[in-house]
Amino acid sequence: KYYTHYDIQRARDLGLEVKLINESPNALIYDEKKCMTGENLFSKWYNTLIKIKREGGYAGKASKELLVSLWGVLCEQRNNRFYGPHPRIKPFLLSLVRKTISETVKKFSDKVKRIHTDGFIISGNDDINPEYIRNNGLEIKKKGKCIVKNCNNIKWTNNE
Repeated sequence: KYYTHYDIQRARDLGLEVKLINESPNALIYDEKKCMTGENLFSKWYNTLIKIKREGGYAGKASKELLVSLWGVLCEQRNNRFYGPHPRIKPFLLSLVRKTISETVKKFSDKVKRIHTDGFIISGNDDINPEYIRNNGLEIKKKGKCIVKNCNNIKWTNNE
């Protein structure tokens, strides 16, 4: 398992103590001059596609597929080897998503029943403030009764 600065930052934000174990080489340190930010790499592409996605229709569905496909292209693995121009980006993408979703669900605290990739299930009948949803780029995909038996077994009943 790999941890990045996002994981360490989030752990510290939550008041956890982070210690580096010196049992073996355990860090990759990148020269800042040779690093590129996700914003530099993807912002124009992302902003264009997200605008089209929000317009909806066939173009919106196609743009969503393109947004999702980026993950597959960047993190492609064959025979336990990464391919593509940015093979070391996977831990950073995963780490940023973990940090972002952790910050997003903090508001719901003990109502969070399941988190998976970029979505989550919360309990309760409380209406979520529409402004909070809009400001955080969230959308409600389903509402109703749900039983989370385990991470792979979720049953929805009476969903809207």
